[in-house]
Amino acid sequence: MTINSTPQNPSSHAAKLRSKAFGCIELDEKDMGSSDDAEI
Repeated sequence: MTINSTPQNPSSHAAKLRSKAFGCIELDEKDMGSSDDAEI
């Protein structure tokens, strides 16, 4: 996975990054959270 430039659709890009990250680790359902609760 590489990051080359500003994405055209930031929310879609964030969802893809989140799904790849969650795919790398094992989380409980309560740890998944929603994108609305995300902090930067």
